[in-house]
Amino acid sequence: MKKFDLFLIIMACGLIGFGFYFSKKFKSDSDDNYNIKAKNHLTKHKSSSRKPTQDDDKNGKVSKNKSPIQSISEPAVALSLNSNKDQQFQEKYLSLKQCISSQNCNFSQEDPRSYELEIYKAINLHLQNLDQISSELKIKVLQSAAKFSDGYIKQTVLKQLIKDELISESWRDLVLQEYISHHNARLIPEAMEYLKSYTAESDRAIIHQTIFTEIANGSPKVANALAENLKTLLDQKSASFYKSNISNLEEGPIKANLNREIVDFEMQSSAG
Repeated sequence: MKKFDLFLIIMACGLIGFGFYFSKKFKSDSDDNYNIKAKNHLTKHKSSSRKPTQDDDKNGKVSKNKSPIQSISEPAVALSLNSNKDQQFQEKYLSLKQCISSQNCNFSQEDPRSYELEIYKAINLHLQNLDQISSELKIKVLQSAAKFSDGYIKQTVLKQLIKDELISESWRDLVLQEYISHHNARLIPEAMEYLKSYTAESDRAIIHQTIFTEIANGSPKVANALAENLKTLLDQKSASFYKSNISNLEEGPIKANLNREIVDFEMQSSAG
């Protein structure tokens, strides 16, 4: 073998050995850097997920570094408390309703009406807590309580409807049925005040048709109360409706009161 060829072989072996040394060194350094970063990440994760100790609680560290699990559980507790309040309200309400049919609760029975009146009084008192329950339960209770015959309960329900501005087709029909078509004339002014909130022509047409039917065919006290308080709901279109139908009414105080409301409305409208 020539000296030159031998020299090339020695040089090639040297370069291969040199390259192998540096590749191993580079890989070792890279692995060390990766291990350091991984260790730091695991240490950080371990620290953040560490269970709080009693010492942490005393030093106030838990409140400053809440874990995600603690943050999620807080609203769930609040919802549970609200549900408990709803449950307590509903259980008492249903229990009082059951007393009416069972006739077996601890209420005064001095006369045939005293027992029922005492229950109605208790229900009405319970309804004073409506604002403390969820809106979903409140709506269900109002829909149920509006159907009691007791005027004080009906008045409480109506005041709540006005306060909460509960306006819908179902509430409109409920008030027309349980207040306008009811025997209690004392509730008419507040019922009319509530119905004033309905401004859509379709709603007003149904409202005035129901009112006129009760004026023509309802109990005299309710009919008279409707006629006396009609101006609250009148507009040009409804005034024309009553004028075209008033001739169908019998002569008497109810017709006279209705006619007076229409005339007063027209005078105010023309003056305005």
